Amino acid sequence: MIDILHQKPLLGRQVDWAHPLAKGLVGCWLFNETSGNKVYDLSNNGGDGDITQFTWGDSGLTHDALNDQNIALPSAYTPLDGGVFTVISRVKVFSITADRGIFYTDVHAGSEPLLLWFDNAGVDHFGALVSTTSTTTASILGGIVPIADRWYSVCLTWDGSTIRLYIDGIEDTAGGFPASFAGVLQITDSQYHWGNDNGLTRDLLGVIEYGMIYNRGFTAKEALLAHREPYVMFQQNRAKLFSVTGGIAVFASISDGLGISDTIVTKTGYIRSAADSVGISDVLTRIATYIRSLASNLATTDTINTARNLK
Repeated sequence: MIDILHQKPLLGRQVDWAHPLAKGLVGCWLFNETSGNKVYDLSNNGGDGDITQFTWGDSGLTHDALNDQNIALPSAYTPLDGGVFTVISRVKVFSITADRGIFYTDVHAGSEPLLLWFDNAGVDHFGALVSTTSTTTASILGGIVPIADRWYSVCLTWDGSTIRLYIDGIEDTAGGFPASFAGVLQITDSQYHWGNDNGLTRDLLGVIEYGMIYNRGFTAKEALLAHREPYVMFQQNRAKLFSVTGGIAVFASISDGLGISDTIVTKTGYIRSAADSVGISDVLTRIATYIRSLASNLATTDTINTARNLK
């Protein structure tokens, strides 16, 4: 299925630092290298990491149940200075029968600064742990119950006083979020990991599409934008993404980083992949707008009405 809302940039694309969502970006891993044992930090902040025992997949890095799998960032990489922060990622798990790690500053313990994981404490949750200089360590569980084999956009943000959790762009207030804290994060370690902790436990058993760290807090609108268009801050020529021929739109899907082409058609009010019956809502207008605004670049006389009447 084509997902226009998650177009992973091609390998080598650079961040457009003038874009508002690039402000404060201190760590950015797209996991689109597709081979090798390195993942590259596109924020140019020195967070290139080493990977062990992972499987490259269509959408990112696939983690099995082996705890020897590891995405270790350099010990010199210290993006969190104890102040405000935001961590965002798009992940799914195959099973939540145990704690499944998303992002860790060190090990899965109450003395550590920041943990973000799928928690299976009785009822499945999204969990976070924060340790500050003025507040005893607080473990918080969200109210949204994650489902196995489903993608989730996760955003954990702290503005210096309140920590909030957003799932798929919507704030989760049903569980322990939001919560107020004092002081700053106790950054006593710099062993950041994606997919499990520094003790090589709490393996994700799933897939990570991307991970990003900001040295500022996100607003609700920014959390929603990060969910809808997480790669919007990358330089892209959208004219290269679409073409229209004879009333059929061909979309060059780069969500897997490989540039796979697919054909999309309309059916029952949704725009869909010709090879998939699962619909994507609220994107037909986006495509029509792009075609209209970029008609000269697309070298086509098709109008917005043509795009609306795809067959």
